[in-house]
Amino acid sequence: MNIKKLFACTLVLAAVAATPLSFADDEAAETPTVRSAVKSVKSFNGKINKKAKYYIYLQSASWCGPCNAEMPELAKMYPKMKRAGVELILVSADRDEETAKAFLKKYKAGFPGVMPAEAADFPGFQPASGIPNAIIVDYKGNVLKSGHGSIIKQWKEICKPNKKDDK
Repeated sequence: MNIKKLFACTLVLAAVAATPLSFADDEAAETPTVRSAVKSVKSFNGKINKKAKYYIYLQSASWCGPCNAEMPELAKMYPKMKRAGVELILVSADRDEETAKAFLKKYKAGFPGVMPAEAADFPGFQPASGIPNAIIVDYKGNVLKSGHGSIIKQWKEICKPNKKDDK
């Protein structure tokens, strides 16, 4: 074998050795979680808990009668939910952030709010065909339940901590 061929083979082997191998576990480790997704999102009403065990995406709007009807109860429930590691996030169907912010202020709702563009990358989030709509997910983005916004009242039964997943 001449020196040029030996050198070429050495370069090829070096390139192959430098190429990272991909395993299924590596791909799973790269799967985004809700916790990682909310880190880059700025809420227009308070901070999003980046360490919550569960997240509830509430799709709602100020112009929606049923949304207005359930908002007082949600505003009252939120502090207890937050203490239990459950983060409620309004995904507003209003035209602009200011209207959505005023909607939360009207009911003294302290939970964070975002517009649909910010929520689009949240694991487990899907735009609803009607509102109010809620999607309850664990911190990994696994959907536990979704449906009419009234399912939020079942948060204690749905959001049960699993010690092995509680990291």
